[in-house]
Amino acid sequence: MLAHRLPSLLLFVVATFAAACTSSSGNPPAADGGGSQLDGGAHDAATRDSGQTADQDAALASDAGASAAPGAFTLDSPQLGDSDVAVKPTLSWTNAPAADSYTVEVSADSTFVAANFVKKTGVTDTSLTLTTALKPGVIYYWRVKAENSAGKTLASNGPFWMSSGVDVGSSPHGVAITPDGKTAVVANAGNPGGVTFVNLKTFATQALSFAGQVSSQPAIVTITPDGTTALVAQLNNVILVDVSAKSVSGAFNAPCVGTTLYGVAVTPDGASAVVPDLSSGCTKTVVDLVALPGATLTSAFQPAGNPNAFGVAVTPDGASALLTGGVTATSMLQLTLASGTFSTIANTSSTYGVAITPDGTLALATSGSSDPVKLIALSTGTVTGTIDYASNTDVGNLAITPNGKLAFVAGDFDVAILDIKTKKVLTKLPGAARSVAITPDGKRALFTGAGAQGTLHVIALP
Repeated sequence: MLAHRLPSLLLFVVATFAAACTSSSGNPPAADGGGSQLDGGAHDAATRDSGQTADQDAALASDAGASAAPGAFTLDSPQLGDSDVAVKPTLSWTNAPAADSYTVEVSADSTFVAANFVKKTGVTDTSLTLTTALKPGVIYYWRVKAENSAGKTLASNGPFWMSSGVDVGSSPHGVAITPDGKTAVVANAGNPGGVTFVNLKTFATQALSFAGQVSSQPAIVTITPDGTTALVAQLNNVILVDVSAKSVSGAFNAPCVGTTLYGVAVTPDGASAVVPDLSSGCTKTVVDLVALPGATLTSAFQPAGNPNAFGVAVTPDGASALLTGGVTATSMLQLTLASGTFSTIANTSSTYGVAITPDGTLALATSGSSDPVKLIALSTGTVTGTIDYASNTDVGNLAITPNGKLAFVAGDFDVAILDIKTKKVLTKLPGAARSVAITPDGKRALFTGAGAQGTLHVIALP
């Protein structure tokens, strides 16, 4: 009888002994996200046998050893290119198989060579909430390494970059950057409205109200080539702002008091502004040529057929201006500034923003949510291709990098970086945008957030 029961008894003893060994081995419990894990990942004392220390735990783990480095894992949130993160965001990632802990690094240097903003070791959870606030406007890169006794594994999709938005007052609309890249000027589309100056190194801001000025609702902004003056298009006038003094220096009042001014551009020599407008009788479309810096109307060119004219861009040689016409226009216009003659560009209906490559060979025009971005060869005035991206309908929704290779475009629910040569969307990034600008070094793009939230977002360009 005993002989028959002996194997079962031996199995019971062996199983009982193995369970007892497991309970005292010091293997770490599943991470629970507690604060102790952010301070080195110490185990809860209740999980250990009486008298067993964390050092003994580590020694046992080291003796056991891992057979291989942790398995593959990925960064999760904030997603790549999020430009509206909290100043103390929670970073999260997927679990790395066989990981004992994680090291989290956050840096303003994409190579992580310079001193890290944050470096946290021994993290045993798959998330970390930063306790040091990010500086709004600064682009930060973050990465995570999974570790065990056999080695380390970096998250396969990292590093990610992120930034926190800059508060630039209520209802930000247009944005422009001085040629030296030091200052951004943001139009605040209120009544009376004004502008906000942003130091692009420190991201300190200073507001200028247009109280006491004619009209309201500042919209599109452009800056003269010498960087001294910002021109801000409003409902029916253009306010001139001294960028250095941060004060109003003049105004151009449109011939039609009931007009709505959308776009404004400046010739490369800084001598004139080009403003799509209505005639003094408020019945015909005209394009005003305004002498600077005195803001005197010198010419009002009238295209045949009375088409709409909204967005405007001047060619690098200053010879002509391209004009978009919005949803009702059947084609864009090209205006020769010396003679005041117009020509049409076929297959360019429903256009809003327009920008020209620095070499003057190509123009891009956005077409809202129903049509792709159009590429126009300026030597022939014909559309040579499209890029499949649905923009918003703002005339300031498009900018081109100084090297002419990339375009940055605002959509209704995201923003996109376009490769002009391949006619492809390189990437889409989160953000409901209104108007955009690109820094002179081509490394960053800015966009104003849609609505009244009052945020300027900063994007890293490839």
